[in-house]
Amino acid sequence: GGNCYDPASLLFLEVAAKVDGYPDYASFCRDLEQAEKGRCYRDLAGLDEAIPGQDSFSNFRKRVGHSVVDQTMDIMVQFIKSGTKPSQQVVYLSPEAVTSAP
Repeated sequence: GGNCYDPASLLFLEVAAKVDGYPDYASFCRDLEQAEKGRCYRDLAGLDEAIPGQDSFSNFRKRVGHSVVDQTMDIMVQFIKSGTKPSQQVVYLSPEAVTSAP
């Protein structure tokens, strides 16, 4: 089978987990699966029924590259924490980067 989750949704969830101070995927995924606690994350990430687990995040990082995810996530977290909007910098994951295998 193919990749089940939109890369933008997984990246959003990575950023949300970091901003909200989750120490690891296990604790974030546990909350993500809870009906009420995870609803906001799921709604903002555009997830309907299927909920990614730890393996989904690990596979996403392997497909895209750990450094690409970390760099993109760091930029997004800086924007969120500073309250500024990106104006000159554009963060973009090309479909080729997400779908190609190393």
